[in-house]
Amino acid sequence: MRRVLVVGGSGGLGRATVEYFSKRGYKVDFTYHRSEKVASELERIDGVRGMHCDLRNRNEIRQVSETVAKAQDSKLQSLIFCAGVENYDLYDLVNEEVWAEVMAVNLSAALYFSQDLRSAILSSRENSIVFCSSIWGQTGAAMEAIYSASKAGLIGLGKSLAKELGSAGVRVNIISPGAMETPMLARFTEAELAKLKAEIPLERLGEPLDFAKLAYFLVAEDRYMTGQVLGLNGGLYI
Repeated sequence: MRRVLVVGGSGGLGRATVEYFSKRGYKVDFTYHRSEKVASELERIDGVRGMHCDLRNRNEIRQVSETVAKAQDSKLQSLIFCAGVENYDLYDLVNEEVWAEVMAVNLSAALYFSQDLRSAILSSRENSIVFCSSIWGQTGAAMEAIYSASKAGLIGLGKSLAKELGSAGVRVNIISPGAMETPMLARFTEAELAKLKAEIPLERLGEPLDFAKLAYFLVAEDRYMTGQVLGLNGGLYI
């Protein structure tokens, strides 16, 4: 039996990933912070375990990692990092507190989980790491400079880990979603969403299931792809 850890499993993309892997026979651990209701719903699924974790807290990350690594009924196969907080503001209005929180959740936590789970991930040449970046980490976005910077950093981290862990057979890849049907789009009006869809060649928003299927392919099916940024954006950025 294989186990995956989905960091940020109560969010839109994370929840779909937890459910998708569980339906395919995986034991799934996931972290959540404020979404107790969603976490409770997911924990009703057999083989799914939620763990509260404030990703700004290094000790809580370490505690979750230790719990996952010590699981007796299955071995960790993959770390899937889906967590993310947004900041929408002019860059010159961003204060130190906002910068610290976005970087802690979106980037630092990914490094810390990768460090803490290193031994478990290196235990098999079939294991992998999947980071969820963003199209804005590739292109940058006005009013989202801090978010874009954190997601760009995640791409750099993923590519670097792919080179460090490649000799052990461990694959590290980055999924870069575009406009997805998640709570992050809640601030957009219907008119704004319609305009956004018109700019996408496939003329629709991405669905969380699209992300979950791609993450599953990278973890369970692919054996040779590493260090790659896979755009999941409907052709918005080519």
